[in-house]
Amino acid sequence: MTMRSTTNKQHSVASPDAEPYAHNLVFFINDRRVEIAHPDPRILLVDYLRSPDVGLTGTKKSCGQGGCGACTVMLSSYDAETGEVLTRSINSCLRPICALDGMAVTTVEGLGSVKPEVSPDGISPVQYRIAKCNGSQCGYCTPGFVMNMTSFLVANGVKTTTKAQIEDLFDGSICRCTGFRPILYAMKSFASDWTKEDEAGTTRWTHVVSPADSGGNSRNNESASHDRESQTGRRQYTVRHSGCSPSGPARFDRHLSGVRA
Repeated sequence: MTMRSTTNKQHSVASPDAEPYAHNLVFFINDRRVEIAHPDPRILLVDYLRSPDVGLTGTKKSCGQGGCGACTVMLSSYDAETGEVLTRSINSCLRPICALDGMAVTTVEGLGSVKPEVSPDGISPVQYRIAKCNGSQCGYCTPGFVMNMTSFLVANGVKTTTKAQIEDLFDGSICRCTGFRPILYAMKSFASDWTKEDEAGTTRWTHVVSPADSGGNSRNNESASHDRESQTGRRQYTVRHSGCSPSGPARFDRHLSGVRA
């Protein structure tokens, strides 16, 4: 049925003082400002990220229906009423780019890389732990798991997090290699109730990062783990200790610096 306006003609004319509609879309991807003139409302975020012009193919497109979590990214927005930054994970295969105006998107490329020329600060603690616990098999689902966990840690801040909460967090993430056990080991190591008994289950290495040992500070333990790796000849990863570490989400606060302005 066709909808027709019943507004009087004299009220349909815009007031001279009315703010004009914007025709450009402005948002941020991994700290970079993006402006698109006259955006196509049919374009989804996952397709935009993976397009040749953008080239952020770490975000995967699998089911295209928001059911597997492979396309997960972190979305941050500024709440003008509370003055707070709201962070959550979203399925980029369901999000039109036109619904991103004034927001900040973080993809797995924005967290870090083992390539020094790409990321001088190295990889994030979430990336590091999933690699150390052998949580990546074919690797196709890994970015989604990493972004889901990172978004949760940033949003949760310094609040207490349990292993059960973290396990429930991934009910919408699918690993088709059926490698959930090492993935959950890696993710649950961020929990405040992670113990040495839990750590004993990580058979391939002897130290994840136990908040029970470190008082919630992952820095010293992860640095010690790096030292052991270099001594045994294994490849050493440089870990960025801010952002999604238990110490707080300070690093991600700068993603919204342009949005607040």
